[in-house]
Amino acid sequence: MGTKTQEHEWVGRSNALTKLRGGAFKYACLGTALFGIVTLLVLLAYVTLDAIELQEAEPIWFAILGVTFVLPVALFGWYVWGTPAADVAKTSVGGVLLAAGLGGFFIVAFTIITPHVWAAYVVFAVFPAIAAVRYGDRLPAIDGSGPAVMATVTLGAIVATVFLEPITAIFAMAKPWLLYLLTLAIPTATALIWWSRTREDRAATIAAAATVGGTIALGLLVEVGVLETGGAPIVFLIGFVLPATIVLAHGYRRGPEARAGLLALPTLVGGVVALVAVAWAQGVPMPNSWIRPEFYLEGPSRTPENAGLYPPIVGSVFMLIVMVVAVFPLGVGAAIYLEEYAPNNRLTRLIRINLTNLAGVPSVVYGLLGLAIIARHFGLGRGTVITAGLTVGLLVLPIVIIASQEAIRSVPDSVREASYGMGASRWQTTREVVLPEAFPGILTGTILALGRAIGETAPLIMIGASTSVSSAPTELFGNATAMPLQIFSWQSRVQPDFRYGVVAAGVITLLVILLGMNAAAIILRNRLEKR
Repeated sequence: MGTKTQEHEWVGRSNALTKLRGGAFKYACLGTALFGIVTLLVLLAYVTLDAIELQEAEPIWFAILGVTFVLPVALFGWYVWGTPAADVAKTSVGGVLLAAGLGGFFIVAFTIITPHVWAAYVVFAVFPAIAAVRYGDRLPAIDGSGPAVMATVTLGAIVATVFLEPITAIFAMAKPWLLYLLTLAIPTATALIWWSRTREDRAATIAAAATVGGTIALGLLVEVGVLETGGAPIVFLIGFVLPATIVLAHGYRRGPEARAGLLALPTLVGGVVALVAVAWAQGVPMPNSWIRPEFYLEGPSRTPENAGLYPPIVGSVFMLIVMVVAVFPLGVGAAIYLEEYAPNNRLTRLIRINLTNLAGVPSVVYGLLGLAIIARHFGLGRGTVITAGLTVGLLVLPIVIIASQEAIRSVPDSVREASYGMGASRWQTTREVVLPEAFPGILTGTILALGRAIGETAPLIMIGASTSVSSAPTELFGNATAMPLQIFSWQSRVQPDFRYGVVAAGVITLLVILLGMNAAAIILRNRLEKR
């Protein structure tokens, strides 16, 4: 009897000790997480204060801010809290902000990609690839296979590059807005109509009609002389208006109870307008913020008041375009081969191990590789847009491959076996079953990898990229700089306004872009997984 009592006491003490250890571990993890979050928030607050200079604002300005902006936003948040409108409010505001970023990306991208060059590559590379994917199954010799699609894209890109001058001379006879209509607006509308039929989404159909109609309307305004060019309005229409319309339309379709969330964006915009209007009417000066429109429209200057970030932003966008074009097809294609086609032998295992090792190689090593091979051996030039994009693309290529492998590997084998049982070929199974299931993970990994690439500095320094340029690049072989390099250049200036105010504004801009890319990855992953 005494032995059993001792055993119960020992078990009780052991359980109590286990609970104590578990509780200690739990709160230790919580404390570590809170420490990291609070530290990050403090750093962000410190940088934000330097960028906006709120410490120099007058007390009455804070009172106006509370009445015109904080109070209405707080009341609106309290009204929709815990209702379906809260989700619509978050989705509408986040979606419109991401659409604004996408629209700006389109405008910057199409400043270097002329409509004639764009039409040449679309006609000779993109359209044949789409036709091979869509109608390849009707030809037994092709069977819509991945190698055939990749060969079509590669051959078309080579043809468009080799014969670029005569092709662009032919396309130059057409109006730029007409080229955008035929190669951008109509294909986008066609994809939206297909999406609306497969998903039963009326908003996509309306957006498709608005895309074509808006492009034609803008083209007519160009013809009558109201607009000087239809390029920027058209790409802005497709890059911003189109996704914003779809996001708001989805929020409207959520029902009467959720539609109140659509007022979140007007509440925010109205609060900002009211703040500026009341402060101006009362003669209260606004904070001397370094984040202002001129900061994003001007280039670097010797004086902090005239310094701008426009050329580095354009350079970063162009590098991102080069990385997407070069890294995404190679990374996803390599992952598909390694997971779906490659045999499980020593060579395949060695390749996978080396990919993992390459993902951990310091970025400066890739800078040396880009300098030796891309810049010198292939003669693409030191510090050019294409050299910088390909060099940083090599840095994130192993990350994209590994992320795509993990996404493809997460698809259950039972899904593949069911497809094979229905008589589908390996490529049909990969295209119709595996890739749609793995696409959210592939997209998320790619965007996160590209977000890391934008913040890299060491590879760009190694390939001879300029730390500061006065004008934005206009071609792929032009010299360019990136936002991290420009921020590093400002930090070395002796003026305090450079080292604190201008640098802080550049850091905030870079963080907003990185957070926007991460948010886009999360939102797209969640939406695609729900479908």
